[in-house]
Amino acid sequence: MIQGLRRLLSSAAIIWWNHGIPLRIQRREFRRFRDAIGMDRAEFMGYGLWDTTRPLAERMTMMSNIERRAIEYRMNPREPNLRIRNKAWTTAVLEDAGIAVGRVLCLLTLRNGITPSTDRFIFRHGDDGVRLLLADAPADGIVIKPDDGGSGRSVYVFRRATPNGLEALDGLRWTVNRFRAVLATEGLWKVEQRIPQHPQLARIAGETLGTLRLTTFRMLDGTVHMAPSVWKIPIGLSGVDHFSHGVGQLAAPVDPVEGRIGPARRWLGLERVDRHPLTGTAITGTVIPHWPA
Repeated sequence: MIQGLRRLLSSAAIIWWNHGIPLRIQRREFRRFRDAIGMDRAEFMGYGLWDTTRPLAERMTMMSNIERRAIEYRMNPREPNLRIRNKAWTTAVLEDAGIAVGRVLCLLTLRNGITPSTDRFIFRHGDDGVRLLLADAPADGIVIKPDDGGSGRSVYVFRRATPNGLEALDGLRWTVNRFRAVLATEGLWKVEQRIPQHPQLARIAGETLGTLRLTTFRMLDGTVHMAPSVWKIPIGLSGVDHFSHGVGQLAAPVDPVEGRIGPARRWLGLERVDRHPLTGTAITGTVIPHWPA
């Protein structure tokens, strides 16, 4: 135990000498992670969490999923986390904050007794609501998703929607009756205008929109930080860009300054993927369009 303490003090002294980070700063940072997730000193040193010259999110990139999830639950209180699962309410909050969001066409339900959490958007009900939606659908198509959904659950993307039927991205034709049958499986749906993939990114991953994941988190001390940026890269024409569902989709880091995409990988495994497996187009080195904006 004494030898271990000596090694620890020796490592702390070397960090102070080589990196200019005093012992009191190292001790403060260690307590932050110890109190949040019970991290021991060896892990704290091994992960380089003492290096306050780097943003906190960058320091956390080497933490395991188990440790990161533990600290995320502490940084994001349960009540607000459940609240933002309500998509219509969250969209209204983002709009009020001046943040650009996708166009909401309506909130739609086939059930009785459903009350939306916000009156910001058009509320449509029953078969009449379905007819009005399809009669006025935009040319780019529509996306439907459960208003209380998460992790891509029951998201359907349609290239076209008309009073006579719909067409999914994979070319499959839907009758209006099939569309109604799906709508009956959830209480309330948020219906949005489909956002097409940018042409430059479409050359890499096809027509399915691959979103950028820009995650922020709040520490117990109230400070807010941004985690590493990621482009979720679709494979095929499912219409969604799942990464964690074990369906073989890809994700790649994005340089926060230049917007340059790094090598991709799948959820399980660390194999580097530099080219899209279907199109053969380079992923690594491509710059995200409009990144400065």
